[in-house]
Amino acid sequence: MQKIRYKGPAGLSKDVKPASDFTIRKNYGVYKLLDFADTTEAECASRGLIEAPDELELKAEDGRIIWSQKAYAFIDEIEKAPDSANPSLWENTRNNHVSGMCSSRYAACGKTLWQETG
Repeated sequence: MQKIRYKGPAGLSKDVKPASDFTIRKNYGVYKLLDFADTTEAECASRGLIEAPDELELKAEDGRIIWSQKAYAFIDEIEKAPDSANPSLWENTRNNHVSGMCSSRYAACGKTLWQETG
C-alpha cells in the first residue's frame, strides 16, 4: 500500500489512513471492469499542450493562497491508484490535473476551456 503525505503551504500535513480490506477488494475490482491500458482520455487531456505554468495558485486580495496546484502534485508522482482510491476516479483526477496553454482551437487546457472565436 502506498502512503501519501502532503505538507501544504500552511504547514499542515495529513497521512492517509489505510484502506479497509473491503475497500481494497472493491477498488481492485475496478481494474477488471475497465480498460486501463486505453490512454485515450489522457491523450485528450494533454493534446496540444505547449506550455504549462510552473505554479498555478489563486490568491485572495490580501495575498493568501486560497487554492494551489501544488497541493495535487502527488497525483503526478503516483502512477497507480493507492488502495484507498477508486482507480477510475484516480485516472480522472490525473487527467484533470493537466493545465496550460494549448495549440488547438482552444486557448487553454485544464480546468477551464475558452474556445477561440476568431
